[in-house]
Amino acid sequence: MLDRLKLVIELHKVAGQLFTDPGPSYHLAQDIWRLICKDQTFLCKVRQVHNAPWPVPLWQNDLGAIIPIQKIEQQYVALSVDGSQIYPDRHNILSCCLINTGSVVVPYNIPGKRVQLFSEPTVFAGVDDYNQPFTTDSLNCKRQELELRAGLELAQQVKNEYGDVPAILFFDGSLIFWHLSSKEIGLRDQFLDA
Repeated sequence: MLDRLKLVIELHKVAGQLFTDPGPSYHLAQDIWRLICKDQTFLCKVRQVHNAPWPVPLWQNDLGAIIPIQKIEQQYVALSVDGSQIYPDRHNILSCCLINTGSVVVPYNIPGKRVQLFSEPTVFAGVDDYNQPFTTDSLNCKRQELELRAGLELAQQVKNEYGDVPAILFFDGSLIFWHLSSKEIGLRDQFLDA
């Protein structure tokens, strides 16, 4: 049984280490951004990067340009899907894990419509669809699969409910599955097919 009073005392002892002031990091990032924006050779330096472990973006015009955004008066719907997971406990005999897929629908300038929140928890126990125990990698892939499926279903639901009102769907992460390139061929193919 967990003694909560003792836990609070222990957390209080380490609170200074757990909860730090992000101010200095924020100011450092701002200072570096200003230096990059002033550096006329920065784009050339970026173009010289080869074999980067992630896609390196390129741009045109002034990197530090501030572009005013006009208020959007038309109707539209913003959708978002994100997932979280609890990994299998390696000390348990039976592999058990959880994926929660959360989503939100936010209608803008649409009278009578309200924000909708959804949560879809899925518990997995034993082995996956391919008779393999769940691992951190396979659960991450399954979470991304469930996020994409939920996004598709949500977009179809919004299309049915809102008709021709423009909609945009946001995902956390890349739609290019870079993380699968380093995985085993079977795992990679399983999730690319899904």
